[in-house]
Amino acid sequence: MIYHYKYTYDVGCWGLHVILIDELNKLHKKLEKDIDIVLHYGVEGNHNPNGYHPKGMAFDLHFEKLGEVIRMQEMYAFLLEHWQGGIGIYPHWHQPGFHLDVGPAGRVWYKNAGGEYVGISEHLEKFINV
Repeated sequence: MIYHYKYTYDVGCWGLHVILIDELNKLHKKLEKDIDIVLHYGVEGNHNPNGYHPKGMAFDLHFEKLGEVIRMQEMYAFLLEHWQGGIGIYPHWHQPGFHLDVGPAGRVWYKNAGGEYVGISEHLEKFINV
């Protein structure tokens, strides 16, 4: 199993909850063998103090295949099928990616270029064309 980390610390040093680490491992096993999960942030970063990040129950990431970033649309379809928690879509990050958490399933949102959080159904067509 290959993970890249923004920092050189072991995942456990990020303060991630054991359930989140377990779900990350399950997700990775469902990916093609040459796809890497690149974690950006676990508990650190500028996150909502009442959200899942400070509890160690969320992380931000993107996916790479042989060093090339995979199209977000492909990974979004994969996550909808295989992730059981919340999915945030951030196509306007410096490195476009996703927020995943182990909160209630079925929550999906999108952060638009203006920094507003909106339901994915409102902007799905724009996202698909990113």
